[in-house]
Amino acid sequence: MVYPDDLEDFVSEALYNEFDTIVEDGSLLQVCTKLCSYYDMCKKNNLSVLIEEVQKMQATQPKVEGRKEKQTNEEEDGSSSSEDEGDENSNAMDVEMGESSGANNQQQQPKEKEYDENGWEIVRHSKKR
Repeated sequence: MVYPDDLEDFVSEALYNEFDTIVEDGSLLQVCTKLCSYYDMCKKNNLSVLIEEVQKMQATQPKVEGRKEKQTNEEEDGSSSSEDEGDENSNAMDVEMGESSGANNQQQQPKEKEYDENGWEIVRHSKKR
């Protein structure tokens, strides 16, 4: 049997160790209680009740619209360099920031990616706001 208090301790430790985050508003216990109740529903094969609960929860959540990924000239041409073939997520950070002309897109060349000593990609925010 999984208890909400035990799960809260585990999740709290994971949040702190992995994301340097501390939850102090009491919401973590509420989330863990819900997770434990969903787990019990699954064990008791109450899937119809579980699906109904999840659908109610989804209906109350605000809709979040994602941004479209910008296609590069390489994707449009159907060609790719050998450098990009190994990296499936090479264009994941290329995001279209609004309507712009084709000439404007050609002027904005993607910059060379920077990596730190541990191999993490350095992401810099643009100064335009």
